[in-house]
Order: sequence, then structure tokens, then C-alpha cells
Amino acid sequence: MSLVSNTQRWVSTVSICSLLLCGRQALADGSSPTGIWYINRSGERIAVSISYNKTTQMYAGNLLSNKKQALKNINWSSASRTLSFIAPHNSGYDYYSGRIVEGILQGRSTDDQTVPTTPTDYPIPITAWNSTYIDRLGSARVYNILIAGTYKARVTLGRDAAGAPIGRFKIFAATTNGAESEEPEYDLEVSRWDGGNVVFTRTLAGSTRQTYTGRIVGQDIQGTFQTNGDAPQAWAGTRVNILFYGLKRKSPAERTAWQNRTRLQIKHLIMKGNPAPLFPPTVAVMGDNIPPYSDGRIYNPWYDANPEAHPQNYFRRELVFAYDLPNPYDTGVTRRIAHGYLAIPNDLRRGERLPVLLSVNGHEGSAFNSFVHWWSYPYADAFARRRFIVLAIDISHRTERTDNSDPATYIASQGNNLHPSIIYPGFTNSDWEEDGERAWDVMKAIDFLRTQRFVDSNRIILAGLSLGGEVTTYAAALDPRIRIAIPAGFGIDFNVQYETDLRHRCWAWNNADIRDYIETSDLHALMAPRKVIFETGDHDPAFSAGGNPAPFAKEKLIVRRALTAYGDDGANYIHYLHRYNADWERDGLHVFRFGDVFPLNPSEPILGVTKSTTLEPRSPGDVEWQQLNDTSATGLTLFDYIAEWLR
Repeated sequence: MSLVSNTQRWVSTVSICSLLLCGRQALADGSSPTGIWYINRSGERIAVSISYNKTTQMYAGNLLSNKKQALKNINWSSASRTLSFIAPHNSGYDYYSGRIVEGILQGRSTDDQTVPTTPTDYPIPITAWNSTYIDRLGSARVYNILIAGTYKARVTLGRDAAGAPIGRFKIFAATTNGAESEEPEYDLEVSRWDGGNVVFTRTLAGSTRQTYTGRIVGQDIQGTFQTNGDAPQAWAGTRVNILFYGLKRKSPAERTAWQNRTRLQIKHLIMKGNPAPLFPPTVAVMGDNIPPYSDGRIYNPWYDANPEAHPQNYFRRELVFAYDLPNPYDTGVTRRIAHGYLAIPNDLRRGERLPVLLSVNGHEGSAFNSFVHWWSYPYADAFARRRFIVLAIDISHRTERTDNSDPATYIASQGNNLHPSIIYPGFTNSDWEEDGERAWDVMKAIDFLRTQRFVDSNRIILAGLSLGGEVTTYAAALDPRIRIAIPAGFGIDFNVQYETDLRHRCWAWNNADIRDYIETSDLHALMAPRKVIFETGDHDPAFSAGGNPAPFAKEKLIVRRALTAYGDDGANYIHYLHRYNADWERDGLHVFRFGDVFPLNPSEPILGVTKSTTLEPRSPGDVEWQQLNDTSATGLTLFDYIAEWLR
């Protein structure tokens, strides 16, 4: 059998599965193979250009390198949206095959010159984006640049409602001391930005002004800058954050279009398109009528949910979910297992349908200890005490992690442990990202909840702290069925974190550089206009290492960007900033708060949810707003807000 027919045989197999999984969404996709593609092949960066000749009805392409070598055997199926081609590499060729969704390619390539005959001959995952298509969808551009060979900065360019150019600038690290050189974000004066040329000025303290002049070619940008007229110095960088929401508000219709498209793109990148299980899941009841956990220990000192006024009048049911996933390579069946606990009020009345909390734990936690009042993640217990249906799902790390990012202290006896990756039979690595697997588990849990007769499926809440806040952020961004999201302790600037913490990469992607595609604020923008309470502490050390003197400054930048997406619906988005209390050593740390009575100090005044007050510059040139921990005491607890929002 020839090379082309072998390649086409695999592509046709992929095509059938892809078409079955995506249905009508594939038909509405306006992207195609033509354009300039920026490919990430296991860290190796490759750019190719593909065009279509209407006369010959054939595709042609070449590498965008100095030699501009031609691509071979370019095949495209518009029905299944699969693309394959052969690209020169060193002294031979590599073979590529993948599927395109809204200008994003996800697939695999070979790693030697051997002619592939089976899907497993393509061992290297690849991701790519089509700048020709992506650039038609939005006016904003984001670049990571290196200044004078030392400072690393994020430059954002966009336009305001009147069409005038605007921008922002943030140094996030230096080559000498990493994120210790982090600075606040500055608003720019952009005097020129025409797609090919840019001129902008950053005004620093006093009368110091830095003026940058640059030229944009493809995904690259470079130029020189001067500080108060001093000798020019060089700067250069490359395009990042291509799915960025933008710097200006969109109409509700524009926002919805961006959200629908971006969800498809992210699902394609991190969860192989969000496949439905082949069959209804098997749900095994491992234990029933399990009483609430109680061992006589005192409450967690941060557990301000007024538990004494709300007894544990519920029982738990231990569940194991088993899913058979479709295999796009037809190499065998892949099974996914999830484990959790379902809490139900003892006094549930016949026909009653209650709101539900979907609870996700953080590092070293479990679904089990989300019901333990002295543990770090007791929010499942708090909601169950208030007559919510609660489903707590185990969240963990992959078994093959070797970066020591999380001590393997997940407690197997409680049902949680390190979780195997979704790896299709015959392969040694996963097409999925770790957060894609976690978010998929949550989304399938929602499917299950919607089948339960005592659940009001229109009143679903998702909450989590730390790693749980990370998963809450992803799942709420990708699943509009979640009515209220409460991500806590996950306010991360990917650039800063990348330069700061080389071990703790639970947020990072394996098959792509997450910074090429999204920032945390884009995930928040995907939640608009739904209700969000974003909890962070003003002394939270988890994602705060860096030079910025205010640990919460990164979160305030996330909030500012997210509120652009919320627009007139900004009241639906609350930044709950915990203020540090030195007497109790609590509140402003890495905790989940409720704003109600502390059982260890019931006489302490109830402040309720403390809302961050200053969320944008107070005047032109103001950067100190990012470092203000000013809040207003609402007097309303987390449960007060939820009750109002669920009406």
C-alpha cells in the first residue's frame, strides 16, 4: 500500500469519529487549511503556509523558513475537517495529521523518516493555530517581548469603542532574577498601530517616558525604544494569547459568538473536542446512608460558615463513575474512572428538587474530606448543612507526573489517588491536557446530576479552592449549565508563574504552551454574564511569588480584564478579597471563605463578602490601584448572595 493511501486510511478513520463527535458544530466552522500555521511540535516551533489553487483544485504549501521548502501530499477533508501533509525536516520528512476546529489544529506527527502505516506511528502530539483565520476574528494582539536582552514584558494592543488604538504593558520577569523583577501593568499611549507598524509610550514615575517603535511581521514584533531620548535599545518578541477576549466591550451577540467559538477551540486543545461517552456511564454505589463525618475535632479556623446554626442533617452516598470513551484512532477502548460522594438531606420531601453544589477539592484533598469540617476544603459540608444536594468529585494529578509538583499524599483509603491519563491504546502519551481531563470529569458529573429526580438542574453551583479553584475556572468557562461559579485561590498570571515556580505546573499544558492561547481572564470572560464570586486573599502566597509587592495585584488584573467581558452585567461578577487578620492568622491566606460566623469566635462581627473596591486606574497613569486591598463590607454572606441569585 502506498504512503498516500496509508495516510488517507488513518485520516478516514479519524474523520468518521470526528464527524460523529462534533456533528453540526463541524458544519458551521468557517476555518480551512489555507493560511499561515504556527505549529508546536513537542516544543519545536514550525511555521507553514498553505494555499489552494482553484484551477487545479489542489493544495500547495511550504515551510516559512529561509529555504521555504515545499510541503508534500497535502490532503484535506472538509467533512471531517482533517488535514494531513508531509513536511521537510532535517535531511528527510515528517508526517503530520490532525483535525481543525475554528482555526486550531490538534493532532500528531511522526518522529523519524519511516513511512507511517498505523496511527501509532504518529507518536508526537502537535498543536497549531492559523493566523489568517484567527486574525479575522478580533482586533486585539498580545505579544511577549524581551527588552534590551533583560526584561520580559507582555504588550497588549487593541482599540477602544471609537476605534482609537490603546494598549497595556507589564514587565513580568527578567533574565537575571526571574519574576522578582515583576512590575505593575501600565496603560499605554499608542500613537500608531496599523497592523504593520506600532509606536507606543509608557510613562513611569515622575517624567520618565519610554517610547517604543516597532515593526510587526507575521507573529513576530521587533524594534527599538528610548528612555527620555537616550540612546536606542533593542526589543523583540512574538505573538501570544491568541484567544484573548480584547480590551473593549463587545455587544451581547458579539460576546456570545466569541464564547461559543473559544469554547470549541479550548475543548479541541485540552479534551479532544469533549467527546461524549460511547455508552451511558456505569454508576456504582459503593456505600449508602453514610452518616456525616464527625470525630470531635474543632473546626478549621477559617471555616466561617456558621456550622453550629446548621446541623449535619444529611447522609452520603459513595459513587464510582465508569466511562468508555470513543477512540479517534480506533486502537481500542479507553476507560475513565471518577469517584465521589453525593450528599442528600435526610428530610428530602417527595417531589422536591433542590439546588446542587458540585464540589472539587484542591491539592492533597479528596471528595471525602470536602465533608470534613477541620480540613482545608470543607465547602461540601457547609453546603450540605444548608440543604443543598452536594456532589463532591475527586480531583488529583496524573500518575506519570515526575516534576514533584504535588506530594503524592492523596488518600487512597478515601477514594482519591493519582489519576491515570487518558491515553489511547498503542500510544505512550496523551492527546488530552490534565485540566481537560479534570474539567471533563466535572462536566460528566453535571450530566449525571441532571438525571437525578431531586436535583434542580437549573440551579447548579460549582466551587473549589486552589487546584479546585483551577478546575472550577475551567469547567465553569466551558460549561454554561453552571449557573454560579466560586473559584477560590486560583488567580494566576501564566507569564509570572512560568518564571516563578518551575515545580508547581498543575496549570500548564503538555502539548501546547498555554500562554500561546489563553490567560486566566479569558476563562473568566467565558463565564459572562453568569454569576461569579472570585475569592482571593490579600496575603495568599500560593500564586504570589514575584516582585510585585501586592500578592493580589495579579488577581485585580484578571478582574479588570474579565469585567470588560461582563460589560453592563458587571454586578454579576464579584471579587471577594479576604483581608488578613494578624490576630487570628487567617482570612487573607489561601482559604475558602463564606463571610458568616466563625465557630471559634462567634462574637466577631459578620462582615459578609468583602468586595474589592478599586478595580481600574483612578486616573490616567495610575498603577497603584493594583496594589490597593481596599474592600467594602457587604454584610451579605456567600449564602445570601447565592439565595438571591438562585431565585
